[in-house]
Amino acid sequence: MSLTPPIQVRLTPHIHAHLQAEAADRGLSVSEVIRQRLEASDPTLAAINGLRGDLAFLNPDLAQRGGKPRGYGVLGPDWVDLEGLLVEVLYILRLTRMEEAHKARAEIELIGLPTYQIGKGR
Repeated sequence: MSLTPPIQVRLTPHIHAHLQAEAADRGLSVSEVIRQRLEASDPTLAAINGLRGDLAFLNPDLAQRGGKPRGYGVLGPDWVDLEGLLVEVLYILRLTRMEEAHKARAEIELIGLPTYQIGKGR
């Protein structure tokens, strides 16, 4: 993710101490905690970052490589931004009505591809 240059923010000593304690508990910098809180105030960004966190939890190797596992591109072996692809697809699914999701699943199964259903696996 590309970020802008840093900005300076003045905090009361009490708030700064609270943020430092939270950052230490989470193994992050105070700046990262503040950035995450600001992003969480936007529902869309919060949903997307939540999905990124879920993916990082499920596949730590993906997170360590910045979302770029070895993949197979259209023109042959290539580095693919799998994290971006998965987050986009998962976010679109969250925005989709249930009946649309069922229709899409049925169409995928019709062409013989496996589908995933929570609690049932493939």
